[in-house]
Amino acid sequence: MKTILVPTDFSGVANNALEYAMALASGSGAEIVILNVYHMPVPAGEMPLALVSPQEIVGHSTERIEELESAMRIMSQGKFHVRSLLRQGFAAEEIVSVAKEINADLVVMGRKGATSSVAVLVGSVATAVLRKSKTPVLTIPSKARFKPVKNIALAFDYNNEPGDQVTELLKSLAKLFKAQIQVVNIVGPEEIPGMQAAIAGVRLEDGLATIPHQLHFKEGEDVVHELRKFIRVNQSDWLVMIPHTYNFLNNLFHKSITRQAAFHIEIPLLTIHD
Repeated sequence: MKTILVPTDFSGVANNALEYAMALASGSGAEIVILNVYHMPVPAGEMPLALVSPQEIVGHSTERIEELESAMRIMSQGKFHVRSLLRQGFAAEEIVSVAKEINADLVVMGRKGATSSVAVLVGSVATAVLRKSKTPVLTIPSKARFKPVKNIALAFDYNNEPGDQVTELLKSLAKLFKAQIQVVNIVGPEEIPGMQAAIAGVRLEDGLATIPHQLHFKEGEDVVHELRKFIRVNQSDWLVMIPHTYNFLNNLFHKSITRQAAFHIEIPLLTIHD
């Protein structure tokens, strides 16, 4: 892992994610790139803008991100490099664009349960990034603090074959943290794994052969509930999801249940688009 992109709006949720990213960088030596995206308000109709001038918006963002970068350089104690970027535009679009531009290995973002208007806004940005980013995205709950990652749960649909990006990233994470991978496939009561599932299982087994891992099949109709139960029982530190290969997740990103999966699971969530 060489580069970690950390978007920030300078909120407590974002600062918590930044602290988590710093712990990751300390262990891996990755560079941290802090990104702040500011938006210039546009007058609607004939309504005048008597708010803040563009120069003040840019100046305020510049001042805050420079202060944050300076503080992080001190806290890094030379263990990792820090730099910052400012972009104008819409947050989700710019985060995805910058991640590609700097060839980031990981995007680390804060997340908060959607229980207020502010949380809904934060959630909408994070959800959009999860959907659009080809770079793996790690979202950090507001109450999560970094601790050694020993158990990584992978929610995987055996009706889809795993890609090389998924297995390579999982192997690198397992080696970095000296962790084991717990693969869980949640099936409906009447679902019978077929030949395609067997082939996918063999490929996944081959891909993870060099790292500690276990395979689990769980039955249940409420996938989010079963995942939370699995996480609790197995004391998982991270949950990994592959949005476009897990059938239920393919639908989640078009339904309100997205918030349940992405923002009501109490551990860091890593999404990988394969």
